[in-house]
Amino acid sequence: MPAMKEIPELPKNGWEICGVQDLGRDRSLHRLCEYCGQELVRYLHTLRHPSGSWPELDTGCICAGRLSGDPERARALDATARNISARRANFCGLNGWTPSRKPGTLRLRHDHRVFAVTQSKYGSWAGSWTWSDGDGKWVSVKGWHRNLDDAKLALFDAVYGLEKAGKGRDAA
Repeated sequence: MPAMKEIPELPKNGWEICGVQDLGRDRSLHRLCEYCGQELVRYLHTLRHPSGSWPELDTGCICAGRLSGDPERARALDATARNISARRANFCGLNGWTPSRKPGTLRLRHDHRVFAVTQSKYGSWAGSWTWSDGDGKWVSVKGWHRNLDDAKLALFDAVYGLEKAGKGRDAA
């Protein structure tokens, strides 16, 4: 979508923030803000107009705040996305991943949860997690992964992904 300057009839307020997406560290994946066209954006805020007559806009934090009329919420969502990205980058290397009694399995107690990654006899990895308060229900993460770090990251995304941000225990 072209920048705002090229579409003068685009509403300048009343937009709703639908979510925030981290495009990653690779600057080639960052995108221009569709509202102002000025900023290369890593943390992309997706906006939707309630009238439904406009396509979704992908903007930066400042433009999302202006268009939604809620700069506090835009900043909070941006901060949450940045926090989750930093936590994700550190998750694989956390101290505490220890071998369990089951061969080929590593466990981590972290953030009131127990995480486990298990290697299959064919060499691929799968992850699961449970609450550490002993409810006993393990939640498996879909798919098998080629290496240990990919399985740990899939586990992190299943538990802490952006769509679950700020929802606490009920989100997982």
